[in-house]
Amino acid sequence: MRCLIVVGARPNYIKAAPLIRTMQKDGSFDIVLVNTGQHYDANMSTNFLKELGMPSPQYNLGIGNNASWTKQLHESMVGINYICQDRKTDCVVVFGDVTSSLGATLGALSAKVPVAHVEAGLRSYDNSIEDTHRVLIDSASSWLFTPCKYSTANAERTSGIFKDRKICFVGNIMAESLLRFWPNVHSCKNIKTDEPYVLVTLHRQQTIDNVEYLKEILFLLDNLACKHKIRFVLLKHPRLQKNMDNNGITEKTYSHIEFYPPVSYFEMLYLENRARCIITDSGGVQVEASILERQCLTLRKTTEWQITVDCKLNKLVTTNTLSDAMLEIFKKPKLEFILLKDFMAKTTPPKWDLDVSQKIVRCLKGI
Repeated sequence: MRCLIVVGARPNYIKAAPLIRTMQKDGSFDIVLVNTGQHYDANMSTNFLKELGMPSPQYNLGIGNNASWTKQLHESMVGINYICQDRKTDCVVVFGDVTSSLGATLGALSAKVPVAHVEAGLRSYDNSIEDTHRVLIDSASSWLFTPCKYSTANAERTSGIFKDRKICFVGNIMAESLLRFWPNVHSCKNIKTDEPYVLVTLHRQQTIDNVEYLKEILFLLDNLACKHKIRFVLLKHPRLQKNMDNNGITEKTYSHIEFYPPVSYFEMLYLENRARCIITDSGGVQVEASILERQCLTLRKTTEWQITVDCKLNKLVTTNTLSDAMLEIFKKPKLEFILLKDFMAKTTPPKWDLDVSQKIVRCLKGI
């Protein structure tokens, strides 16, 4: 079976790595790796390929993260359509909810090639562009690989254009990546972790494209750092850096916050594991924090990862409730760092294990 595996943004690489590894071991798949180039920053793409031991892509569409949504969608759609026909593809595998995953889905659809959606069925019901992508990709997919009970129910409720589509509850591919690559996790050279800190990541349009809201968040963190002597380590996603530069937002204005450039996947896991708590708007970080048993405060009204809220390790907050929620965490005893041997003894959501990619492979082969 010739499978086109489409990656383009940071989360895609994390999800694709264990699946590619399992497909290679199986021997039944001819893998064609396509990088759409949605994230072209080395820390967000090229370095990931090296870290995760992934093969070099046979194709790079080079759509770029500075392109408009419509251009990213169009170029990924046209590119995947061409490759599908040129390489006589049997299946296109897409991940998550990024723009190029939707473009790849539409490109495959127009080439009459079936699509497999890894991480299907997730819904935040917040009118976000990501949720729009999720619904459209699910509707056009022939295989829907779901990570949890909520996503499985959502997938079953979503109308699809193929009557014979298959909905398979396989578990969370991000969990497999974390468990599989945990021995490779290492510290950050430029970030001290021997003192307590709060890790902060912000990247969603709804959070940082609204300049006044972004300033409100930064002011709140800076004030908390000054008043309560709390150390904030904020990792600057390229979108955040761009918005700060374009709107004259300087790090000096918020001098009590420690700003750092993006880190590698292994460094990120290290920072998450040693954080006193995590403030984020990222779905992937919510998942990783839950597995690592770090308290996570999510700056959103809803989340596609409701199961992490059920685990009592993730709490949805606003700028009005963030301070109290964080200070409450600091009153509790500090959690120990997670060690590799502890993972197997942990109680995680069902099927968040090392067999997710194997289940996907079996489903694709019709076993």
